[in-house]
Amino acid sequence: MTAHFAPPSTSEAKVSPADVALGQIVGAAGSNSGPAAQPARADLAFLLVATFRAHPHINNVLTHISRSNWGEIERALNAILDPTMTRNALSPLAQNIADLMGAERGTTGKILKPHLHGILRWRLGPSGAEGVIRHIETLLA
Repeated sequence: MTAHFAPPSTSEAKVSPADVALGQIVGAAGSNSGPAAQPARADLAFLLVATFRAHPHINNVLTHISRSNWGEIERALNAILDPTMTRNALSPLAQNIADLMGAERGTTGKILKPHLHGILRWRLGPSGAEGVIRHIETLLA
């Protein structure tokens, strides 16, 4: 499954690359939610699950912390990618994954953070990746 992130049409008001990357197309009325937002997040979460599973160390750690439930990991990634989500609203698993994604502590953080950044830049481009990275960093505060 490949995610496709189309640029906004001219009728949409002030959309940043990060908004487009997460499928958060802000319409003229200023709404940033709805059905158009969900598929892009779901596709990106699916891509992250696939790439995390392909990495031996990240796969091992995420399998362990999720008790081998990769469906829960995908749901946690969907929540982490939701720009309206706050840290307190995340599940304990999602909080743990967000910590691994944003921190450079320990072996896994030092491996996962640059791996994630590379995937995001490859898939979303520099501007889109930066918006997602900033959002993840806000979840760490």
